[in-house]
Amino acid sequence: MLRSLVGSEMCIRDSSNYVTAVAWEPLHLTGKSERFVSSSKDGTLKVWHISLGIQFSLTGHASCVTCVKWGGEGKIYSSSQDKTIIVWDAQTGSAINILKGHAHWVNHLSLNTDLVLRTGSHDHEERVFEDPMEAQAYAKKRYDAVIARCAGERLVSCSDDNTMFLWDPTKSSPISRMTGHQGAVLHIAFSPDGTMIASCGSDKSVKLWSTLQGKFLHTFRGHVAAVYHVSWSLDSRMLVSGSKDTTLKLWSVVSMSLVEDMSGHEAVSYTHLTLPTKRIV
Repeated sequence: MLRSLVGSEMCIRDSSNYVTAVAWEPLHLTGKSERFVSSSKDGTLKVWHISLGIQFSLTGHASCVTCVKWGGEGKIYSSSQDKTIIVWDAQTGSAINILKGHAHWVNHLSLNTDLVLRTGSHDHEERVFEDPMEAQAYAKKRYDAVIARCAGERLVSCSDDNTMFLWDPTKSSPISRMTGHQGAVLHIAFSPDGTMIASCGSDKSVKLWSTLQGKFLHTFRGHVAAVYHVSWSLDSRMLVSGSKDTTLKLWSVVSMSLVEDMSGHEAVSYTHLTLPTKRIV
């Protein structure tokens, strides 16, 4: 169910199987948040307009789509249990590139632009804009700053094959194949400053990597079961991880140590939100 700001509702029925992920079109591309993409277990994706409904479907995956991202260059990225990642043109719905290399399901994707794409024109300065065009221009400025700092939009993928791949989505060959996990890699996330990648998996560990060439940096150990999710603080100085062992663990990236072991959940911890810049326990 989609509810607009004026209170009207639109019932959205997607594919014949359950919806696996949703991503909004970035603000800096159009100045309006009117489109989003959804992915499904049936292997398809659909691009929606909030007033008009489905605009077109994206077909090409042979199995469940596990993750979808709407990038800042007018492209949509999707991963699948068919072991591939497809790069789509967000305007036409055509497949631009197919990224291959994983030997098993691709579980998740992360972009080095994730934070700025999600927040658009909103940052710590809490600016007030005169009109949508001004907000769009500021969102574009923030996005361009990340692209300049990171030498382009980069994508990282993780898989049940115990590996991760770092990609330049405009090319078919990966920048780096990242190995070190001893089990399926379940979740990955670029740091907000774009300099690091955090990963976690069924081997009970959380690992840090450099985004330049995918170089391994550090392993955090402490969980006693599979780690399902990692999330960065906005200043890129802390990580929180959630595990099947029902705990959350807060890690310092500065000292490479455990800061806080947080228990309280009575069942598995699957996901959590981005940490604020100030520590709240």
